[in-house]
Amino acid sequence: MNFQEKSINKLEFSLILDKLSEFAILPAVKTQISSLKPSSNINMLEEELTKTQEALRIIQRSMRAPLYMSCDYDKILLLLSKGAILSGKELYETVKLYETIRENVKFANHLKKDQIESQYFQMITSKLYLNESIEQMLLKALDEEGNVEDNASPKLKSLRKKLVQIELNLKQKLQEIVAKEAAKLSQTSIVLRDDRYCLAVKSEYKNHIKGIIHDTSASMQTIFIEPFIVSQMMSDKAKLQEEEKAEIHRILKELSQILLLEQPLLQENFHLIKEIDFIFAKGMLAKSYDGYRPKLNHQGRLNLIKARHPLLKVKKVIPNTVSFGDGYLGIIITGPNTGGKTVLLKTVGLLCTMIKYGLLIPADEKSDIMIFDQIFCDIGDDQSIESNLSTFSSHMTNITEIINNITPKSLVLFDEIGSGTDPIEGSNLAKAILNYLIKEKVSFITTTHYSDLKTFGFENPYVINASMEFDQHTLSPTYELKLGISGSSNAFNIAKRLGLKEEIILSLIHISEPTRQEAIS
Repeated sequence: MNFQEKSINKLEFSLILDKLSEFAILPAVKTQISSLKPSSNINMLEEELTKTQEALRIIQRSMRAPLYMSCDYDKILLLLSKGAILSGKELYETVKLYETIRENVKFANHLKKDQIESQYFQMITSKLYLNESIEQMLLKALDEEGNVEDNASPKLKSLRKKLVQIELNLKQKLQEIVAKEAAKLSQTSIVLRDDRYCLAVKSEYKNHIKGIIHDTSASMQTIFIEPFIVSQMMSDKAKLQEEEKAEIHRILKELSQILLLEQPLLQENFHLIKEIDFIFAKGMLAKSYDGYRPKLNHQGRLNLIKARHPLLKVKKVIPNTVSFGDGYLGIIITGPNTGGKTVLLKTVGLLCTMIKYGLLIPADEKSDIMIFDQIFCDIGDDQSIESNLSTFSSHMTNITEIINNITPKSLVLFDEIGSGTDPIEGSNLAKAILNYLIKEKVSFITTTHYSDLKTFGFENPYVINASMEFDQHTLSPTYELKLGISGSSNAFNIAKRLGLKEEIILSLIHISEPTRQEAIS
């Protein structure tokens, strides 16, 4: 796994793909989703977003496109291409394919009649082809479970009629024997032994009934005998069943050969149905988090308006606007712990990643997003006992990997840059890294508690400060980002709220005062 993939994993993009897969119906589409790759081709992404936006609007105004298949039909077509004889159940999937085609064409006409925008869906359905003669042939030959029907051929119908009659004759003959020999039987019901109809004959009468002995009771008091006349009738039945089996095989082979000739069209049809399933799965995903289509650019602008994290499981998600570009290259975010800085970083990274997969995002449609070639992040603590990495070492390993792979079209996200070491050294190191990114014209967002980085943000024309708002009255975060304003960690206020003794708070303020005065001077 390369570092770009690790970064996407940290943003939990895999959970987005998992949700998308849940909305897909076809196994082939679920597989397709699991192997999706990001794109930086703005024209292709514009087209994908257009398709998804259209699907979402159709879902909102009507319903999801109908789909009556749930198997991987590609595998069935592959079997056909190898000359295999399909089972009845496999053959019946083509009926489901045709049913899906018919209903999607009807649905497209319905959308057109109701003047619901569906340009791309109309284009797909116009390419679908329904062979009604093959459909009727399959419907005549098979039931919904894939069983071969009596009417599949005259011969099969005749064989099954004979089988029904011989079964009736068997039961009648057995009843006659039971009535005649009742006194010699242990029980008057017919007993099955080795799939043969037997009489339960008292042992002393075993030579009085001509037939084949199939079993004996544990007490040796009952002998299970199949009468010769019944044996002959069962043999006749077995021959008819073999003929029936051969005729079913012939019918399945004939139907398979017919579908083999139709395979190229079936393949194309299923490809279009998969496209419909995929697009509407993306539409359903967008509906689940109220997604919109933003504008796209290659000019380094990022303007996420009212952006929300699509995976947060809270009653109310606070939307935030994050913006840089047109002069700014990066944002330095300050604010208290648990104030939402890390979630904001992940939101930006996740939404920028989702766009590269052609997915609508939970942000205002006026948002404008740069198509970054790569999105790198150093979020969380990767310290490892096994690799003997400290918190600082793990951060530096990640940062080194990022620096070695960035381009002017990359986005870099740092959570608490320079942390895990001496504050002065960490602050200086952070400024050096950010200066390098600015020199290389690389977009970035970083969070920090370092006061020096706030000053850096004020003094550098390519950087804008921001803070996560903190309510001084309730001493709790609002989770709202304020661009152009640097914040504080509010450590004293939070410590006071949590019950730290007043004299300690006062001594902390006294200790920190010279530092403030030095900063002012």
